[in-house]
Amino acid sequence: MPITDNKNYPFSFSMIDIKKIDPSPYQHRKYFDEDRLRELGVSIVKDGLIEPIIVRPQKKDRFQLIAGEQRLRAIKDYTDMKMIQAKIADVDDLQERRISFTENHLRQDLSAIESIEATIKIIDVEMGKDPWYLTVGKTPLERVHQLLSKLHSIRVSKDRGSQVSNEAEALLNKFIQQVEAIFKNLPKPLKWQSFLMNDLILLTDIPSKVQKASVKHSLNKVQTKALARLEQVSDRVFQDVTQKGSIQLKDQNNHLLATPALNEFSAREIQAFAEDIEKTNIKNQQKTDTAQREFSTQIKVAVMTRLGIPLVRIAQRLNIHRETISKYAKKTQGLFNNIHQDFKSGTSIPDIAQKYSAPQPLVWSVIHQEKTDQERFKALNWGLRAWDNWYFNDYSQCQKHAILLLISTVHNCFSPKHSIILHFFNILCLKKISPIAKTFYFL
Repeated sequence: MPITDNKNYPFSFSMIDIKKIDPSPYQHRKYFDEDRLRELGVSIVKDGLIEPIIVRPQKKDRFQLIAGEQRLRAIKDYTDMKMIQAKIADVDDLQERRISFTENHLRQDLSAIESIEATIKIIDVEMGKDPWYLTVGKTPLERVHQLLSKLHSIRVSKDRGSQVSNEAEALLNKFIQQVEAIFKNLPKPLKWQSFLMNDLILLTDIPSKVQKASVKHSLNKVQTKALARLEQVSDRVFQDVTQKGSIQLKDQNNHLLATPALNEFSAREIQAFAEDIEKTNIKNQQKTDTAQREFSTQIKVAVMTRLGIPLVRIAQRLNIHRETISKYAKKTQGLFNNIHQDFKSGTSIPDIAQKYSAPQPLVWSVIHQEKTDQERFKALNWGLRAWDNWYFNDYSQCQKHAILLLISTVHNCFSPKHSIILHFFNILCLKKISPIAKTFYFL
């Protein structure tokens, strides 16, 4: 007979061969500490398995793990046990995700990043029944972020008293109650606006290497944000801190102090450490800038080369013989190759610039020359603001005309001559702007 210890999920208990248990495709945890697993294995051998794992039945007399992967791994890798006690739950995919997330949350086993990813997957499954929702993004993160961003934009516009389109109004009415109900019924109830503003940004705005370090060291949200600040200030120091798993502190005599694990530092302490590194970098940069006020001829040639200026014109500007400029051009390619090599080896941008007495923009330009515009924006931590987040309806008619005129002018300036551009902004311009503005646009 099933034993129901949760009103939603009937369970039965059984001893199961560990070889018959398959991993869960919905596993939220990404990093497993081998030392911790070894200690857990020793504890299970000594005291037994206090809490059974949770599985669900599969075909061919097999089972899929729902919760308890650390316990299962510890038994597999560090004990001689062949059987394990398990709760067998007859649940669907969504219920499995809920149980897994709840179990890990109650045990505080998930880092902030893993917890946010688990929440996203639950939301995505529940919203995935709507065909329109599945078209707004390719991944669960993209879909959830797009939906919540659109709902937030529409609600903010309405709260400000601005008119919204019928389509936007219909979108809000269609999804808002469902979204609020999903967040209310999460294992850890949340407000969807708070999740959008405070949680999702850890996945959308923070580099993946910071996310991985956050998972590895079990950091909370504010610690992760502080660590992202450190990575932004100095990638070299960030790599050193995350590899060692701690921030190395020194006493007045410059001797290393015994320091706690990285997740035992408060976010304020990590932030303060990042600010100290930034101040040091600024001082070093000021020294570099002073030394670089008069760049060498080689660097000047390199800068002009990256700007696409022909060698003949470079020779004229620098008052150099054409044969001499050809020699500089050959050395320039070698300089660019060295910059690439140093960057790949982990040297920071300020250090590369100082090494070659070159301006930092030149270094940035060289290392990103093969990338697309979007890849450059991402590498430089620049953001693109979506059109539907501009609160366009909040502006007066005159302001709208000015914005659309600016956009159309930019298109006109940066497009090939006599080309025809069919673009959303162009259509808006033709519908919205005055005849004078239309005339200017087609000049």
